[in-house]
Amino acid sequence: MSDLVLSDVTAGYRARPVLRGLSCGPIPSGCVTALVGPNAAGKSTLLRAIAGLVQAKGSIRFGAHELVGMSSRQRAHHLAFMPQALPQDTGLSVIEALLGAWRALPDGMVRGSDAALLDRVGRVLDRLGLGHLGMLSLQSLSGGQRQMVALAQAIIRDPPLLLLDEPTSALDLRRQLEVMGLLAELAREGRTVIVVLHDLSLASRWADHLLVVDQGAAHSFGPSEAVLTPAMLDEVYGVEARIEACSRGGRTLLIDGVSARRPAA
Repeated sequence: MSDLVLSDVTAGYRARPVLRGLSCGPIPSGCVTALVGPNAAGKSTLLRAIAGLVQAKGSIRFGAHELVGMSSRQRAHHLAFMPQALPQDTGLSVIEALLGAWRALPDGMVRGSDAALLDRVGRVLDRLGLGHLGMLSLQSLSGGQRQMVALAQAIIRDPPLLLLDEPTSALDLRRQLEVMGLLAELAREGRTVIVVLHDLSLASRWADHLLVVDQGAAHSFGPSEAVLTPAMLDEVYGVEARIEACSRGGRTLLIDGVSARRPAA
């Protein structure tokens, strides 16, 4: 089990910096950490910087391993990244997509017989409730189904660090709960799970920790109940809100209106 520590991370796209000296951590293993914040705050850029998909400066340390400057082959030993959506212009079947994700691992990581690999694919699909889709083309799937296949591609590698960019955005309410429950299970098995979420109610219910990203920096980080406060929502999101206890012992987020403190972008 390994924690993730971010130190003075700067990243962006060509001449447009997005993250500016972001520091945070340790982000603990065995937990789900949600990256939250307003649009264009830098959440997805941070996730992609950790994954090595955008160039970053500073330090991104996972356990004893420094990820900045690490090759993609080396990173494959440590993490898997789930994008917001899979490409639509592909003729691959669901099973072929998962086989491809496994076989893309560096030499030396691909082990076992074809039968064992197919069994692994079947178990992952069954765990996500996708067994009936195995032979279908990705092109024939709905957006939500493709998103679930992207999750299956990520977890088939059994990575110690799992990075997910808005995995619930195209899903209905039941699937959202199933996916977040699965992520909680994966974290309890010892992984470090980091997920970008826009739905703060979902984040507060399922994430153990929240990292609030605002204007390319870490605004706050800690246990969800300590970070999700009316003051943070006012300062970062520009809304007046209440956090109240619900009848089942959880917390309910209620948005009352737009705050006068921060003008809309």
